[in-house]
Amino acid sequence: MKKNYTFVALMLAFVFCPNLCLAIDPVLINVNQYQIDHTEKLIVVNQEVEQINVAFPGTKDAIMLDELFSFDVPLTTVAIGTAYAVKNQSNISYVLYFTQLPLVNITTTNEIVDDPRVLSQFTFSESNGNVVSSRLGIEIRGGTSRFFPKKSYRIEFWADDEGLNSVDYSFLGMRSDDDWNLQAMYNEPLKLRGKTNNELWREIHTLYYQASEPDAITGVRMEYVELFLNGAYKGVYALSERVDRKQLKLKKTRDNGTIRGELYKGEKNGVANRFLDTDPLPVPPEDPFLWGGFGYEYPDEIAPDWTLLRDFVSFVVYEDDATFSAEYKNKFDVTNAADYYIYMNLMRALDNRAKNLFIAKYDANQPYFYVPWDLDGTFGNDPLGDRDNITNDVLTNGLYNRLNLQTEIGGYARVVKARWDALRASVITVPNIMSMFMQNHDYLLANAVYEREEMVWDFTYDSDNLTYINDWTTERLAFLDNYFATNFTLSLADLKNQSSVKMYPNPAVDRVNIALENHAFPIETSIYTLTGQKVLQQTMNNNSTSLDVSRLSAGIYVVVIQSDALNETKKLIIKK
Repeated sequence: MKKNYTFVALMLAFVFCPNLCLAIDPVLINVNQYQIDHTEKLIVVNQEVEQINVAFPGTKDAIMLDELFSFDVPLTTVAIGTAYAVKNQSNISYVLYFTQLPLVNITTTNEIVDDPRVLSQFTFSESNGNVVSSRLGIEIRGGTSRFFPKKSYRIEFWADDEGLNSVDYSFLGMRSDDDWNLQAMYNEPLKLRGKTNNELWREIHTLYYQASEPDAITGVRMEYVELFLNGAYKGVYALSERVDRKQLKLKKTRDNGTIRGELYKGEKNGVANRFLDTDPLPVPPEDPFLWGGFGYEYPDEIAPDWTLLRDFVSFVVYEDDATFSAEYKNKFDVTNAADYYIYMNLMRALDNRAKNLFIAKYDANQPYFYVPWDLDGTFGNDPLGDRDNITNDVLTNGLYNRLNLQTEIGGYARVVKARWDALRASVITVPNIMSMFMQNHDYLLANAVYEREEMVWDFTYDSDNLTYINDWTTERLAFLDNYFATNFTLSLADLKNQSSVKMYPNPAVDRVNIALENHAFPIETSIYTLTGQKVLQQTMNNNSTSLDVSRLSAGIYVVVIQSDALNETKKLIIKK
């Protein structure tokens, strides 16, 4: 931990340079709210600039850190994101930045390897002055990413030097836990995809059991920090929660060993997590924690048991069509499957069809569901961070190959189409997606994070990456609109014969009638423009309703009819 040198340094400055020090009134920075890389001659301060400007009005000639630094050009105010030239008392030049990002300082005398975790000391400081200090176990994490120059880390907070006991901490509004990731984002051109994509997934999907587990989170949250490791500036990182039992609130195994919640990670592309038609499926391997591309995560109270997951994979791969159609909804949550299929294809997430995802079960006799993870190779970039600029293909696996054939009323194919239409009218639009990217980008840019990243890594800031994401997303959505319309819409005759929702007249002028058969209520009926603006919403509490559309302009609209058991979308034409 950094000791409180500020007062001592100030006193020594007055002793050894009285003439200089009498001429200045230095800005004093709180301990732990600055870090110095003496090799790169870089100083980063995250004390709030508004606080500094109020506490130290007037001309600012110098700033007191571990030692006194003089500004080359005296200042009246300090601001985030500006590079200030300063010199220490030995006349050595440094560059000083003020940032809003939390500062993470990790020091260790041990070599950091990929296993095991080694003892280190950790300090986390926010711009508001909140500080967390702890022992830490740290190791390198990641598959391909561990070979990048800028390493990602898995960290665990320890109560003792051996890591026999851990300590939970909460950061930046995220969960309280002892186990965290520091994502390096080395292969992300603007350090945006992983964080933005996780935010996008949480907008798209809600866990089917969310009402029973209000604290469950369908993915992970990530927040930007700046890392100093053993006095060296390592750039911007994303401090990230982990996908685990606690995050998803999976049910714990019973005392008698009966398995309830389950969690498996797609470690690599294998025959099991791709649901490939192999005969037979691989037997459990010598390594009890790996099978068919899956890694075993939970339950961890008992020895790894692959029986339940193997039964599910066998069902998907080998079951006859009639039995599969009759039982698949009990095996895998249909809405989750639809949302993940849309999400994976929206981003064109090449690495997230079998690996870089989790498959989980909330409780015994409940359906499995997907959770995304490691979302860097997306939106027109491959997993190495290079542009592939492919917008006209479809990503799938063996599970989706079978699900896409389930076209019955209320079946998977109908749910996918309804979810696509609903999401296209709300979350999945170019303006919304780009606003999410821009919010993260503008935060990093305003804090000059990209400038500092250029100082220490092979990185060049290029705003054209945002234009590329925008253009790629526009083309991708055009392709997917056609794909879902062509492959997940039955013929008009089929719709008339099979749909449980009737809408008439269509085209309509003043009113349109909705009639349903054999559905539980309430049901939400919403009308959207083709640009995604909701223009009407009404709750149905019986099997028919009449909607007043007289105030709507002539044109084409999307009608979304939804309940817990119903997802239907229809096209409405209004004439005047």
